[in-house]
Amino acid sequence: MARLLQEVKPNARPHTRIRTGALITTASWKHWPCLFPQHGLGRKHERLIVLHEWQRKVVLGYPDRFLRGLFHSDGCRATSWALDLVDVPWRQSNWRTISVSRRDAVARLDELIGLKR
Repeated sequence: MARLLQEVKPNARPHTRIRTGALITTASWKHWPCLFPQHGLGRKHERLIVLHEWQRKVVLGYPDRFLRGLFHSDGCRATSWALDLVDVPWRQSNWRTISVSRRDAVARLDELIGLKR
């Protein structure tokens, strides 16, 4: 991850921390929002989150890794279309909650992303 950050920002000095169940690598840069505009102000569920075309291509190529990142970072299940890409059935419990609750669907999701620790 540190190497990837340095490829995107050549003068970066990534910092890595080890936490239980995670390796966290960060690099400060005021232009990260230019590359990832969905990291805007306000709450995620109150603003439009749209992927740029290059991001969409990455998600389409690696939907399981995308879902793993969402679930393991903050438990986010807001991207139902990504679940469709990996054939995991879901339903919308209410206006802001996506649920994966069928036994076979949960098993498929666990197989793809692993258990959250």
